[in-house]
Amino acid sequence: MKTVATTTTLHKASSLLLLALVVVAIALVAWPIIGSLSAMHEDIAAERARLANLRAKRVDLKSIEGELEVERSEATGRNPLILDVTGSAAAWERMERLLREIAARSGATVVSVRGLPLENEVDLKAARMELMLRTSHEGIRPLIENIEAARPLVFIETITMRGRAAAGVPDRETIDVKATTRVLATISPVQVPRR
Repeated sequence: MKTVATTTTLHKASSLLLLALVVVAIALVAWPIIGSLSAMHEDIAAERARLANLRAKRVDLKSIEGELEVERSEATGRNPLILDVTGSAAAWERMERLLREIAARSGATVVSVRGLPLENEVDLKAARMELMLRTSHEGIRPLIENIEAARPLVFIETITMRGRAAAGVPDRETIDVKATTRVLATISPVQVPRR
C-alpha cells in the first residue's frame, strides 16, 4: 500500500514538475513578445507626438510664409492684399493656384475651375473665377477660414452648398461647393519685344 501511495505521490509530483516546466517555457517564449509589443506601443506614441509636432510646425510655417509675403510686398511697394501680375492669363493662373492651395489646406478636392471675364473696379481689375469643390461637413469651416485669411484677399461673390451621400460609405455625406470668387488685381500689360 505504501508503494501505491508513493507511486501516486511520485506521479503527482512529476505532473506538477512537468506543468511548471511548460509554464516556464511559455513564459520564456512570451516574455520577448510582450516586451516587443510594449516597445511598439512606445514607438507609436512617439510617432504620434512627432506627427502632432510636425502639423503644428506646418501651421506655423504657413503663417510665417504669409508674414514674409507681406514684408516682401511692403519692401517692393506692392499691396499684399491685391494681386499684382502681368497679363490677364497670369491673373487667372495665379488665382487658380491660390484657390487650389486653399482647397488642399482645407482637405477639399477641386472638381473644376473656370475663369470668368475680368471686370473693372475703379483703378483695379477684378479677376473672377468659378470653383467647384467637394469636401466633408468638417471641411467647410477650414475652407471658409482659409479663404478669409488668403493673401491676396479672396472675396466670395456667391456660394452654393449641396450635401450628397458619399460613394461607397454608408451614413457619410460629402458637400459639393460651388463658389464664384473675386480677387482685386493690378494687371500690367504684357510687354512685347520690339524688333
